[in-house]
Amino acid sequence: MPWESTYGERFAWGDSVRPFQVEVVPHTHWDREWYRPFQVFRARLVELLDSLLKILEEQKEFRHFHLDGQTVILEDYLEVRPEREPLVRRLVEEGRLSVGPWYVLPDEFLISGESLIRNLLLGRRLAAQFGSPCQVGYLPDMFGHIAQMPQILRRFGIKSAVLWRGLDYERSRHNEFRWVAPDGSWVLALHLPPRGYGGLALLSRDPEDGLERVRKHLEFTAPRSASGVILLLSGDDHMPPDPGLPGFLDRLPAAFPGLEFRLGSLEEFFKRVWARVDPDLLAEVRGELNSPKDTRVLQSVYSTRMPLKQLNFQCETLLERWAEPTCVYTEWLGFRPQIGLLRSAWKRLLRNHPHDSICGCSVDQVERDMRARFAWAQEIGEELLQRNLQAISQRVDTAGLLSQGEWGLVAFNPSSQEGPQLVEGECLLPGALAGEELSALSPEGEELPVEVLPAERKALKGPELLEEGIPPEPEWTKLRFVAPGLPPHGCGFFRLRRGKARPPRELGAGERWIENRHLRVTASTDGTLEVADKDTGEVYSGLHRFEDLGDRGDEYTFDPVPGDSPVYPSRAEIEVSLHPVRASLIIRTELMVPEGLVPSRAARAEKRVRIPIETTVILYPGIKLIHFSTWLDNTARDHRLRVLFPTGVRAEEAWAGGAFDVLRRPIEVPNGEGWAEAPYPTKHFRPFVYLGDGARGLALVTRGLPEYEVLGDGEGTMALTLLRCVGWLSRHPLVPHPRGPVPQPPPV
Repeated sequence: MPWESTYGERFAWGDSVRPFQVEVVPHTHWDREWYRPFQVFRARLVELLDSLLKILEEQKEFRHFHLDGQTVILEDYLEVRPEREPLVRRLVEEGRLSVGPWYVLPDEFLISGESLIRNLLLGRRLAAQFGSPCQVGYLPDMFGHIAQMPQILRRFGIKSAVLWRGLDYERSRHNEFRWVAPDGSWVLALHLPPRGYGGLALLSRDPEDGLERVRKHLEFTAPRSASGVILLLSGDDHMPPDPGLPGFLDRLPAAFPGLEFRLGSLEEFFKRVWARVDPDLLAEVRGELNSPKDTRVLQSVYSTRMPLKQLNFQCETLLERWAEPTCVYTEWLGFRPQIGLLRSAWKRLLRNHPHDSICGCSVDQVERDMRARFAWAQEIGEELLQRNLQAISQRVDTAGLLSQGEWGLVAFNPSSQEGPQLVEGECLLPGALAGEELSALSPEGEELPVEVLPAERKALKGPELLEEGIPPEPEWTKLRFVAPGLPPHGCGFFRLRRGKARPPRELGAGERWIENRHLRVTASTDGTLEVADKDTGEVYSGLHRFEDLGDRGDEYTFDPVPGDSPVYPSRAEIEVSLHPVRASLIIRTELMVPEGLVPSRAARAEKRVRIPIETTVILYPGIKLIHFSTWLDNTARDHRLRVLFPTGVRAEEAWAGGAFDVLRRPIEVPNGEGWAEAPYPTKHFRPFVYLGDGARGLALVTRGLPEYEVLGDGEGTMALTLLRCVGWLSRHPLVPHPRGPVPQPPPV
């Protein structure tokens, strides 16, 4: 059966001058936690690797096994089977077991770009302890790919990659394509067939069925091959190795005359491809890969289990912006490096980054386990940060700077931003200052009002009281003030003293309104806001409107309830306050929403429950940002809660932050008829999304809320998802995708 490759060569089974070469790579795809929690899957992993090591020891013809590109598998196994480490090390050194380059296989959209780099750093470092890390960027099941991934891989010396989801087959054209980053760097990538990394596990158990599965695989991949080298991944989710695979491969030349079959590795596969293809003649693929046309990318996971996304953002910010930079600064000052503790914190955080974990598409026990890992990462990071800031502060020479009755305060700026900065944090003050009004003098002598707030930390105990610089009768106090400017990635020294400073004249408040020099915010009786931009004269009305819709979907997919109408608040209580440091509105409202769905899940229930919502809106002097903090008590099931911001902008694209990138995304949603998954208007972002037309525009900047939509309502309304609450891990049939990603499990 001949095929003509669009690359320009003719291949055939049996009569080709240049026969196909088929590299068969046995593997397992190991989701560390998913429809079962980690410890259950770990017990199964131990059994799987026990059997694999036995096969590799006894069958020399079983030349290689691919360990899913993630080295955490070895940690999980050797913690239970430490006596097997010499054998594992020998097999890796012999090239029969591939490990890395990743520590875990991460989701790419819901974590920071720095986390992706740390993942590769840790994975390669751990793999190198056993042998040579795999030099293939293995991305088999991520729910889409960031535009910068080729550059990240190349900076690690990785020139080849394997991926599946998010790329249309008409874009890649062949199995092989050039995947190009925004800076022009590229990798030679392989696009897996529609079944992805699976569908070819345990081929020898039923040889006739195995032959048919191989035939179907070749019927798709062979015509698309530009090099004449085809990858056949023999494995699937949590599937054990097939001890009969070498014998099964011996049968294939008779079934497929002219094809050369070989059990090997991903690195050997790409070595053959590089030797037989000119990359300049391949399709060039750029940009974010997130299309659901040919592969499902499960676009609603951005809002599943939203508290996990917020915890992840907090931990990443703590480690990336605070703990690690200050560790570097203290090392420069001669203090002992804290590399071990930092790596421990990063390791616990990275273990929460596989897609089934951070995407929230797992059972409830997985969330509980993740919260423990987040807590450990946070505890380590905060302890390091406290020690580092104290060490740096002690090196500040205050001789001649402080007058009688003054205390020194060092404020740190972890960003590259200049201009007015909100300073907020906890510090130890003498007990004599408890309950006193305070002010701060800037280095330039400007007197600044200070807001004193209750601290969350516990009183010092034991040896904590003996540390250098501890004031008499110390009490933790939370302070907040606005500094006129702090050095980027630096610190400023302030003189703290008793007394009330004059509030900034630019701050104002009245009946249902607050303002600073840049903005005036007015609350309506229904809880929505009008924002007047004093710099441009533009006015934005109807902002901050809560919207609730029913959701009969699962953790992967938002599935709207037919005939459902949005629920909005009808009235709100408004409280205005003017503090020395800030002007604020407190908006209290409620939603009366259906408590859930009817048993058939075809409609929302008649019974309604109350969801109380309280939002604090804050303006600070000199800062052109409106700060929102929302508290709510979710009492309903099967629904999605969003907050709407009509911009009045008519645009065709929105700008969204991504990993080392700013993305221009079209607002119009394709029809999607016949696609593997319906295209969704909701998209991911981190940490901002902006809609503007040059004259007016708004940006939403969030701390771990990663899902937005630009509505097609003619008002340029941006919708920010706060919660999506469902009770099923995977449920089918659903309108957006007819088959669930996994066999239907019990409710989560």
